[in-house]
Amino acid sequence: MSTTPAPRGTSAATVGGALWALVPVAFGLVSPTAVQGGTLSFVAVTAAVWICGALSLALLLAGLAGLRPVLAQTRLGDEFNIAHGFVEIVW
Repeated sequence: MSTTPAPRGTSAATVGGALWALVPVAFGLVSPTAVQGGTLSFVAVTAAVWICGALSLALLLAGLAGLRPVLAQTRLGDEFNIAHGFVEIVW
């Protein structure tokens, strides 16, 4: 049983994935154009859309960048690097 700590990127990726799963809910409830601008409800709807839309993607990408060095140390990482090199040669 391994007791190595999880990389920092896994937390970002987990939170980003949970927010990404809520994107359809945030985009489907109320459109920011349907709410009168300058009101508290407009701020709430816009914040929810930005948090679920942009922040979730940023967290997923940050998590992916944090996991890349960890994956490079595994056999899967070796296979990924071989495949990536093949794509560069063919491309």
